[in-house]
Parts: sequence; C-alpha cells; structure tokens
Amino acid sequence: FNSVVGSFWRSGFIDADICDILTGNLPEDVLCYLRSKEGRIEGFAPEVLAYELDRGNPRLEQIVTDIIGGENGFNTVIVQVRPNADSMYPSEYYPMSKYVVGSYGNKAKYDPFAIIIEEAHERKLSVQAWINPMRAMTTDEITKVSNNYLIKQWYNDKETKGKYVVANGSNYYLNPAYEDVRNLIINGAREILLKYEVDGLHMDDYFYPTTEASFDAAAYKEY
Repeated sequence: FNSVVGSFWRSGFIDADICDILTGNLPEDVLCYLRSKEGRIEGFAPEVLAYELDRGNPRLEQIVTDIIGGENGFNTVIVQVRPNADSMYPSEYYPMSKYVVGSYGNKAKYDPFAIIIEEAHERKLSVQAWINPMRAMTTDEITKVSNNYLIKQWYNDKETKGKYVVANGSNYYLNPAYEDVRNLIINGAREILLKYEVDGLHMDDYFYPTTEASFDAAAYKEY
C-alpha cells in the first residue's frame, strides 16, 4: 500500500533441514511454514498519501511488484486489511480505510487487497490477512464514517455509544463484551475468507486498551 518499503521485513524460522525431517522431504512447491519467511505489508505513513491516493490499479500493481518481486527469500505475504475498524478492501461491514481513500467517508475506485493477492499468487506466494478486531478510528475520524455502517450507528445512538464503541484517549474501541459487537467482528472475518483466496487470518490487538475498570464496567456488571 503506501509506505510499505519502510515497514517491509523478513524473518527466518526453523532450519530447513529440520523442516525436511518433520515433513518427510516435501517437494519445493509445497508450502512449509516451518522454513517459511514472511513479508508484511503494513504501516501506511501519512506523508505518502498525498501523491499515492489516486494511483489506481496500474500504480499499485507496480508498487506491489517492487516489493514482492525478485528473489527475496520469502514465500508468505501478510497484509494488514483492518487497522482501525475499517477496511483495505470494499466491505459490506466496515468503511474504506483512510489509508486507501484519504479520509473516511470516501469510496475506493479499486480493490487494493485483490491486486496484492493477484500479484502474489502469480509469484506462487501465500497471502494471509491480518486484522485488528477491536481498535477503531480516532474520536474525530469516526464522525466522518457513513451512517450505513454499524460502528457509526452505534456511535450515533445514545444507548450504544460508550457501550459498544468506547473512547479511550483519542481513539475508539469496539467492546466485544456484547454479542452485536462480536458478530460484527465475526462477519468481517468471514467476509475476508469468503471473498478472497487467503491462506490464513491473523487477529491482532485482541486485548483491551486499558486496565481501567470503567472501560467496560456496565458489561462486567451484567456478567
């Protein structure tokens, strides 16, 4: 996506000889995670947005090719597709991320995740999605989200604001103590698995943003 160059990294795991022993000398075209190396496409720095937002398909294809092309020694690409209760692809459940469209409320002209998957699969690379299920956008940004999305409806509703979506500092967070919130997270994860040919789904930042009891006092009392 945007400033992927600065945040693209590789890390080795178990020695290949050990992998051969454990897997019975699998052919080279069979993905072995015991000897895998990964590359993460993450970190969307604001300073690059100004000239990258209107890039369209050809420009993004070139960016992705520059990153995953060549002999990089990895076979798996992990893509952050839900950093802040938003989406890096056109979603039924979450608004398009500001990192794709510049500001919440705007619509995407293309599907960045689909492009990454296509380019990666052409190179026989595994693609896995990575989501932050509970962390949402800032207190200012959520006002720009379309009313079509549940997160904005919960924000607008005096009964659910501070309950389903809870502010902590300058950020909002989804509170998974409630079934409606859990269903949103589950539906978003299911959407990725049904819509895209991914080999895995990672859930990150599953912890609460604070240890202050007031964050979910009402839910805890009900429990």
